[in-house]
Amino acid sequence: MSSKRYRVVLCFLLAGAVSTSVALAAEVTPQVYVDFLGKLDGTIYKLGPREVDKTKTFAAHHGTELVADGLGKLTDADQGSQESFEFDASAFNHNATTFAGIPFVVEAVFTPTGASDSMAPIIDIGGQAFIRFQAGLSAGSWNGSTDNVNNNIQTIPAAGERHHYAIVYDGASKMDYYLDGKAIFQSTNGSPGQITKWISWGNIRHSSVNGGRQLIGEYDAVSFATFTGTFDPASDFILPKGLGSAGAAYEPVPAVDATDVPADTMLHWTPGIYAATHDVYVGTSFADVNDASRADPKGVLMAQDLTDVGYVGAGLFEYGTVYYWRVDEVNAAPDSTIYKGEVWSFTSEPYSYPITNITATASGSGRADTVPQNTVNGSGLDAADQHSVEAKHMWISSTGKTHWIQYEFDQVYKVDKLWVWNSNQVVEAFVGFGAKDVTIEYSADGQTWSTLAGVPQFGRGTGEATYTYNTVVEFGGVLAKFVKLTITSNWGGVAQQASLSEVRFFYVPVKARGPQPADGAANVALDSPLTWRPGREAVSHQVFFGTDSAAVAAGAAPSVTQAEHSYTPAAMIFATKYYWKVDEIGDAGTYPGDVWSFTAQEFAAIDDFDSYTDEEGSRIYQTWIDGVTDSANGGSTVGYMTAPFAERAIIHGGKQSMPLAYDNTKAPYFSEASREFDSLQNWTGAGATDLCVWTRGTVTEAGPAPMYLTVTDSAGKSATATNATAATAADWTRWTIPMSSMSGVNFSKIKKIAIGVGAKGGSAGGSGLVFIDDIGYGRPAQ
Repeated sequence: MSSKRYRVVLCFLLAGAVSTSVALAAEVTPQVYVDFLGKLDGTIYKLGPREVDKTKTFAAHHGTELVADGLGKLTDADQGSQESFEFDASAFNHNATTFAGIPFVVEAVFTPTGASDSMAPIIDIGGQAFIRFQAGLSAGSWNGSTDNVNNNIQTIPAAGERHHYAIVYDGASKMDYYLDGKAIFQSTNGSPGQITKWISWGNIRHSSVNGGRQLIGEYDAVSFATFTGTFDPASDFILPKGLGSAGAAYEPVPAVDATDVPADTMLHWTPGIYAATHDVYVGTSFADVNDASRADPKGVLMAQDLTDVGYVGAGLFEYGTVYYWRVDEVNAAPDSTIYKGEVWSFTSEPYSYPITNITATASGSGRADTVPQNTVNGSGLDAADQHSVEAKHMWISSTGKTHWIQYEFDQVYKVDKLWVWNSNQVVEAFVGFGAKDVTIEYSADGQTWSTLAGVPQFGRGTGEATYTYNTVVEFGGVLAKFVKLTITSNWGGVAQQASLSEVRFFYVPVKARGPQPADGAANVALDSPLTWRPGREAVSHQVFFGTDSAAVAAGAAPSVTQAEHSYTPAAMIFATKYYWKVDEIGDAGTYPGDVWSFTAQEFAAIDDFDSYTDEEGSRIYQTWIDGVTDSANGGSTVGYMTAPFAERAIIHGGKQSMPLAYDNTKAPYFSEASREFDSLQNWTGAGATDLCVWTRGTVTEAGPAPMYLTVTDSAGKSATATNATAATAADWTRWTIPMSSMSGVNFSKIKKIAIGVGAKGGSAGGSGLVFIDDIGYGRPAQ
């Protein structure tokens, strides 16, 4: 009934155990370290755990490169000879002129998997220094006038041979080239010359030869580091050891240096592989958090032998404060080794936030460019909040005895405070245009006004470009949409004009904000919780939820009142738009929320093909049975004959799709892949009306190639749907199948699903390859 399948998995291990610590002779600073545990989306690379990219430019070059199973793979998928991984090294080569003065080391762990182009580089530095495959293993450098190269150091490593390659530059005249930690060549002609800004792995990146020298194989890891001191190849390479201890905590949340972190946030992390418990240190002093231990906790050991990978403090974090934290991972007894963690930091949310949507009007302006809006548009401010001395960046009133400037916000806010940058022209010390004595009034509607008490005298501007705000007016939480400043005197006392450079109002967030899912989000999972940032004064939250936006806005939709700022709806329907708002209830009253919306997902996954691996027992063809495994399924082949078995480049969503090769040129003239579920599947509920499957195909031999999908329930009843074009669609196409068209099947008790090309009992057809992804149930958008 079945033929024996032979598929190959190539697997090589670096000799020796992974070190958990590195003693370095030189001071080595990793700038780029990638071990391909991150994710690649086109050319964009998202860093994985412990990976480093201080340049923020590491990427794939072409878009057909692959990152899977902890490997960066170059296959020349489109035969364009343009694949590589790279980063912009401008910060280290003086904007593509010279590396002189900057010692560095570039490394790679690489395994060839096929024949590469001649001159294909494993490491390429600016297009002019390299380790590459040529007549043999080649290394060398061109300094702009002379080269220093050996093109046949030794035989090119065979496919499957994994090696560590490195180039070490001393910052002056010398480059040393290494294979598995042993020197194989040295060039002494200085920094590479006539370079580009790129350091790359897998191809040449130079204006004269930009690509076209394609390397074929897999990178375990790549790195670039600068160093000071004397580099010792016995201890100072980053690879193949890598960064960080496998036993240490990593992937902190909040992320390192995160800002605006909620005051009630939970700290969590990914644990080290050996951890049984965790010691958590939190404080506002880096030194204390870094130096503390169980023996000397320094008041920052907040949890010892914690079993959860999350920590919530006894109270809220203080507003607007930088916190440092560290997690030490503790092995189980009897070893109980403690892996000291890195010190991470974050900044908690401020108590109040700047009001950003403000319109300014005034009693008048002295010039066409010294308008009141200058005081709220950031003109003249630099990144350090220092204001310029140019009048065009300020408001200067017209001549007169009375001067006022009024601000209108986009809504009523609970105003906390006001920062003031006074007039700051160079002549300010002599003329004194700056406001001195000021009366401030505020109003919620523009009709009824109140005078703010305790307004201080406004500080005088310095007339220097380093001037920062020097007046703070406390508003004490008054409710206002309008604020009017009437200047009753200026600092000069003579000039008939007044001036301000900039003002910044702050509000206390008393309304619900920061909804998740984000307002207007689509494809939201049916079981997603709804969360938000609570108002400062809220003691409970009234959540309105429904499909009628007007009812939600009016507070007439169904609601619940609760203490937590998270709510999970009892049930949602596929492809339905929902509206919700949160009214924050506090001792001072209720603050109605804004109406937010999102749309629920159209389809839930039956199989998205992402869970399959290359390991025995979890390979895609071991779940989806084809004609290779069972001849009853005809001329089908699921997956590839060598790992990776699933498709990882041509995907609709996620990270994999199922390649289904079909050959209907000979009996039985159909090709099928079938999956039998371990437990019965219920594809009803939540308004589900349809099945869907995404397909994309190519034709090898022309001929009829209709696609079919068959479902079978627990009683053995089955139904089949067909599509004439799904197997040959040039681009990803969704095939939607109404359940109503598959009568007789109990969709609440599905046992088996099959997808095929051709027709059982039909005649000879064609052959080709179709990719299948994201099989689901639900309903399309209405």
